[in-house]
Amino acid sequence: MERDPVAARGVAPPGVVPPGVAPGWRLGAFVLVLVVGGFLIGFFWRTAGLPRRLLGESAQPLAMFAMSVLLVALALASTCVPLRWLDRRSLRTVGLGLTKAVPRHLLLGLVGGGLTPALVVVGFLVAGAATVTPAAPDLLTATLPTFGAMALISSWEEIVLRGYLMQLVAEMGGPGLAACLSGAVFGLLHAGNPGANPMGLAITAVNGVLLALLVVRTGSLWLACGYHAGWNLVAAIGFGLRASGTRSPGAFATTDLHGSALWTGGGYGFEASIAAFAVEALVLLALLRLAPRLAYDPVAQPYYATGPRKGPPALAEGPS
Repeated sequence: MERDPVAARGVAPPGVVPPGVAPGWRLGAFVLVLVVGGFLIGFFWRTAGLPRRLLGESAQPLAMFAMSVLLVALALASTCVPLRWLDRRSLRTVGLGLTKAVPRHLLLGLVGGGLTPALVVVGFLVAGAATVTPAAPDLLTATLPTFGAMALISSWEEIVLRGYLMQLVAEMGGPGLAACLSGAVFGLLHAGNPGANPMGLAITAVNGVLLALLVVRTGSLWLACGYHAGWNLVAAIGFGLRASGTRSPGAFATTDLHGSALWTGGGYGFEASIAAFAVEALVLLALLRLAPRLAYDPVAQPYYATGPRKGPPALAEGPS
């Protein structure tokens, strides 16, 4: 009997949850590696006497970049350990496969993510409610390391919140629950930021749900990483907007929005603006319609779209 080429790659056919350790135990393994790894990174950081402040204009860009590298490594480790040892599958099945389609997925995400801050600033400029002041940043010591840090931190959040964790929640309660939980946690993670307010956190959470649904529909975590990075880079580095309560060093400009906090987002930044919320919702809804045709990963998507197992797992039937 010949081996099923799909099964030989350690990939379940569409709609099939592979047998193995219960999802609750795999979720526990994921959280354990994440927590222990986070503790070790924090211990190393404090022992080495590295700067505690990693956000805001007074942050040190090189320190930001170093921490972002460690966080991405932690996200990959917490994913790979249970994925390889308990699920017996590869990173390709969480939408991080190294294929020829990766540049297209990333580019679509970067363009989509960068649209929201760009359209918001243009809209405020047309309305005469924005001031853009050009800056002359130090490219080598400020802009480039901050650019790298923002891109990597975006990926850290996407890998942790909308990767393996979301697949496990989908396996236990369905993709809708997984997307909602991912968005809610995404919003709560911003609660400690300067200027955080209920409106801003709610908008962040809703946008997090839409981005999670984009991953459910496409299976591409590269797309989500690109989207999040594009949003951060255009907002923080391109325009120098206040985002999540802070401004980032190395921006090419400083942009101030004028008007009531309802429209500008107040101290939390433009992402708490109802105008930005409307624009981003439209961008994400457009991507939800278009992206499955442009950035679909047939290997990973079934693991995001699965639901609770109602009986013995189905087995792949290979050709005889």
